[in-house]
Amino acid sequence: MLVPVGLLLLSLGIGAVTLVLALSDPGFAVEKDYYRKGLEWDRELAQERRNRELGWRAEIEAGVDPAAATVPFLVRLVDAGGGPVVGAAVEVEAFHLARSAEPFRTPLEEVSPGRYRGTLPLRRAGKWEFRLRAVRGEEVFTDRQQRLLFSGPPGAEEG
Repeated sequence: MLVPVGLLLLSLGIGAVTLVLALSDPGFAVEKDYYRKGLEWDRELAQERRNRELGWRAEIEAGVDPAAATVPFLVRLVDAGGGPVVGAAVEVEAFHLARSAEPFRTPLEEVSPGRYRGTLPLRRAGKWEFRLRAVRGEEVFTDRQQRLLFSGPPGAEEG
């Protein structure tokens, strides 16, 4: 009579352990607010059209320094004519693809015309995703890029 009860308790225990492991895995993540984003898909498409109309481009230079606790990176924003986009409020969300549950968000500082600097607190070589948002007056530009980051100073990545 205790065998079925024991098997039931064992099954519940295995299920609980599996659930705890799945929820605590930093390599597994669901897109934040994915349902709201799905409902606002038209707004996403409209932003992509605005990005094309602006003609802005973002170039990311980044590296991982094994001796440092942060990852420095630079974002160069250029307009349709190739000139620098000056005076924009730039924010970035970045995460390593193997740890997408651990995104980092930060505003960037303009260090020279069209060049914006930031740092990531995580040190991990590999593929990163950068989600940029730049606002200058009424102009809003968004971009999403993936970069392979390797050891070395900004600009040392290949890919």
